Amino acid sequence: MDTRLKPRAPNDLSSRFVDERITALPKVPDSWECRLDNYYQLDLRMCFITYFRWSFRWGDDAKPTLSSLPVIEQPSRVLLIDVSLNDIYSLDDDTLSPFRQLRALNASLNRITELHGLQVLPTLRFLDLGFNQISGLQDLAYCRKLVELRLNHNCLKSLASLPPLPNLEQLHVDGNEIASLEGLQALPKLRELSARRNRIANITALTTCKAVNSLDLSHNSIHDLEFTVKILTALPLLTVLTAKNNPMSNHPGYQEAVKSMLSRLESLDGVNLMQRDGKLYEDDPYELNPNSEIAKFKRLTREAYLDRMRQAKLTMEESVAVLQRQILGLMENQRELEKTLGRELQNTLSQLDSMDRLSSHNPVSLPPREDLSGQGLSMFGGPGDTRYGPSDLPEDRRNPYTRAWRGSDVKETDQVLRMAALRLGTYQRGGAAGAEGTG
Repeated sequence: MDTRLKPRAPNDLSSRFVDERITALPKVPDSWECRLDNYYQLDLRMCFITYFRWSFRWGDDAKPTLSSLPVIEQPSRVLLIDVSLNDIYSLDDDTLSPFRQLRALNASLNRITELHGLQVLPTLRFLDLGFNQISGLQDLAYCRKLVELRLNHNCLKSLASLPPLPNLEQLHVDGNEIASLEGLQALPKLRELSARRNRIANITALTTCKAVNSLDLSHNSIHDLEFTVKILTALPLLTVLTAKNNPMSNHPGYQEAVKSMLSRLESLDGVNLMQRDGKLYEDDPYELNPNSEIAKFKRLTREAYLDRMRQAKLTMEESVAVLQRQILGLMENQRELEKTLGRELQNTLSQLDSMDRLSSHNPVSLPPREDLSGQGLSMFGGPGDTRYGPSDLPEDRRNPYTRAWRGSDVKETDQVLRMAALRLGTYQRGGAAGAEGTG
């Protein structure tokens, strides 16, 4: 059972709350270029955060500090922050500025619309902003050391605003509305591009990406087979290509045209095309004779399982997108409910104040208990007032308004108002009767 503190409010990121979520980073990748030891990660996943802000001040460790100090006093030792699965609308530079050495930021599955705040993270290597609502990419210009960028399932219609990222090697933009790959010219070191499930029809910009070795363009709108293959021949390192579920893949000569023109290709649409020379499967005696029936069946089996795994991953990603929309919808409904109940509470309290002011104009004198007992009435003052005890009559003969009030089962707003009006009316009737009796 998770006993850690939960935020009491969207911006309740206190020092204690944060400190409980800082843990040692088990392994630092060599590509992060970190010289010291003892680095940390901050895990804020699923913390119901809407406003990503601190309610305390992080330490300023611009100068060397003792490693024995708390991590909050030396934020430059935090290399990874995970704020995924929250309800964050924006990244703020004041929030991120303490982390001068941050290498990885996962802000996926939020509601982020713009990339503000990244200007204070020049050392970032990994950035995951998948499953958000981002439509522009200009602010990525401050992250020139990025190696991997994930922008799956956002609102991107184009990559033209992509700034120069000279070190980027992996780009994932699946599930957007991109129609063209224009903008990839700014990525000279790009090795892996995954852009499935978009609206891509033009891939001319790929001719500048000479380092690409893995390319996924499946589920797009690419029609011209001959022109597409010609573009792909300009990628000398391309070994893995997935282009199924495009109009061109329905062409009867699709596979043969691709395989004949791209001789270095090792995998096409998940099917292994490597030559069976014994090196790939040197531990498998059947693969030494690749034409044997067993070898053929084993290849088919591998390919079938690989295809199932790929399909399972696609299904998972689609399910995540659906669940995220449902979660965000529930959060929005909860916020609207809280606003509605808040307004209703204020209206109810105002009506009760009005009743109190009206009753104060006609002072009420409560009749003695013995005058009410014969009527089966049992009147009470405020909570805790014991001047008037319950009637000795059976429950079914007592005043129904008193029974309902004393039973503490009044939950609805209209019930509260009705009971208040009835009680005030009963007091006033009782006071009037007492006045007539003394007259």
